[in-house]
Amino acid sequence: MPLTGREKATILLSILGTDLSAKIMSYLPSEFADLIAQGIDHLPKPTPEALAIVLDDFTSFVALAKAPIRKVIEENGIPFSSGINANN
Repeated sequence: MPLTGREKATILLSILGTDLSAKIMSYLPSEFADLIAQGIDHLPKPTPEALAIVLDDFTSFVALAKAPIRKVIEENGIPFSSGINANN
């Protein structure tokens, strides 16, 4: 069964940690942030396959990001050049 967008967002934010997740959530409309926060509270441990899907999607998105987005990512503790990839 494929992951929904909400499930992917919930898994990604749980991986990124509390501080960075809070920063990201602050940019979302409150109704989306509330839905994702509820998902995090009830998130079962993601399977390795689910983690791989989420990280692959995230890596693909970041690879397409323009320089300003890369700068924000790096300033928040995720080295863009680290090549986050679930296949490594």
